[in-house]
Amino acid sequence: MERALVRATETEIRSMVSTLRAAFPTHGITDSASAEMNVKLFVAALSVFPAWAVSEACRRVLEGRAGINTAFAPTPPQMAELCREIVSPFLEERAKITALLTAKVYTLPTDEERQRVADGLAALLEDLKRVPDDRKREVDIGKKELVDASSRLIKRQLALAGIHDGLPMSLDMRAKIAEMAMDKKYEDLLNAATERRQDMDQPIGGKDDKEGDGATRASDGEPASAGDVRDV
Repeated sequence: MERALVRATETEIRSMVSTLRAAFPTHGITDSASAEMNVKLFVAALSVFPAWAVSEACRRVLEGRAGINTAFAPTPPQMAELCREIVSPFLEERAKITALLTAKVYTLPTDEERQRVADGLAALLEDLKRVPDDRKREVDIGKKELVDASSRLIKRQLALAGIHDGLPMSLDMRAKIAEMAMDKKYEDLLNAATERRQDMDQPIGGKDDKEGDGATRASDGEPASAGDVRDV
């Protein structure tokens, strides 16, 4: 197939075109230079086709089977279109053969391969079934650790509040009692601090201090107030 599609040489094209042009009157070609230019145009247009396709195109033109006006010599584009029509079925056939030769080959799996795949799927399904159980165990462990930590915290709060933690009660009840105890202890501490502050702000001696101050001023030579003289 590849050998049949080998492109024609310039010599082959010149020979076939010269024979074809001899069968038609030459219009517009007055000298050898014009003739050479015309041949070069045919060579450029037909050099992509195999020699047998160019030969078949020339024969169809000479036999009047090309579908073109035979009153004039065919032009390079007309000959190229005719050659393309001739070689097109062969190009399509080559493309099909190439596709078949380069296609991937798929083989049916053997019984052993099918069994291996089935075993793998079964193992995967078994692993997927174990995942929820493992997850549940992790959640249960996490819950237990959280409850233990909360219980230890509540015991410390009850101990700080001075409450004995020996009564049977739920975790929520223990938490509420601990919170109330801590609030009560904080309130007692606040009241005690307030009373101590008030005691510190109270003047020492009261009225006696005022009288003592007046007597001291008199003994130091300072004039006593009317109240001081009256008391004396």
